[in-house]
Amino acid sequence: MIDKSALEELANISNVKLSTIERRQRSKPIPGIRIINNRYDVMEGTRYPYSMRGKRASESAKKRFYLLEAIYLRRFIDSVSLGVEPREFDQYLAELLQNDLIMKMNWENQYGANGYITTPKGDKVFAEEKKGQFIMYSQIVGTALGSATKQFLDT
Repeated sequence: MIDKSALEELANISNVKLSTIERRQRSKPIPGIRIINNRYDVMEGTRYPYSMRGKRASESAKKRFYLLEAIYLRRFIDSVSLGVEPREFDQYLAELLQNDLIMKMNWENQYGANGYITTPKGDKVFAEEKKGQFIMYSQIVGTALGSATKQFLDT
């Protein structure tokens, strides 16, 4: 029998049922989870996958928004799930870093965007969006979530 204590911890952190993580792990393994000596080992920084179900991301601004949302929600996302080339994914991360919306952590699991968390500025984007005051990504032009976001956050 395999020890599941590490998966239980991930389930609690991710606010997902243990059975959901086990089912996902059997069908499509989560990067950062492995079995060593009959125990699940979960690398530091491992996250449950972000769901792109029902989300169409044909515009780069939407893709940046979904990337930021996944990081904000502490969910795993990578270039494949976002539907972009790896270099484009890395560029989106660099733009979010440059605009101080995310910051890099020194976690063991750096796969995809697992190694990042949102900054207070990144958190503010979502707080304002929930209030209906955020400038929608479709109206934003420029890098990251646009210079409009930077200008909005600076006010």
